Amino acid sequence: MIACRLFLRLLKKGVLFILLTLCLTVLFIYLVGAKALIASADCTAPLNLYEVKHDGSWVLASGEYHFFSDSGNAAKSTYTGNIFYMNADGKNVHISPVNREINSSIKMSHNRVFSKITSVNRRFGDHSNENEVKDYIFYNYTVGGTNSNSIFLLNGRQLGSGPENIPRIICQTN
Repeated sequence: MIACRLFLRLLKKGVLFILLTLCLTVLFIYLVGAKALIASADCTAPLNLYEVKHDGSWVLASGEYHFFSDSGNAAKSTYTGNIFYMNADGKNVHISPVNREINSSIKMSHNRVFSKITSVNRRFGDHSNENEVKDYIFYNYTVGGTNSNSIFLLNGRQLGSGPENIPRIICQTN
């Protein structure tokens, strides 16, 4: 009963309205800021991915993703690096240089980015095969394929990306 009376007093005085307005304004600024960063994004993200096999051999995909978008409606993602195949003794068995590109159309909803792949390209110097690219670099390397990621605004100016609420890749702006 007392809580109800206190709530009604606050409502009458407009304090609750001001608090709600402030919260919505902060949320709006956050979302618009994230969209503005994505619309003019040019960033890199280094990544090392290890896969250890049952026989003790292992694979290392080591390289750098580069993300470009100048409109917020279309994006280009590139990957340049190598896939190293090592035996159980740690000796290099094979190296596959990778230089690939994905072009996508993108849409944003809140902190989610939905992309649809419009083209995939092999770039100069690439000696990888399609299965290697799908296994280690771009898991969805097919025209028409769709992806969904969360975007995080870190420290007010740095973008992170990943599934749900875990930023796995941190964008280093150029």
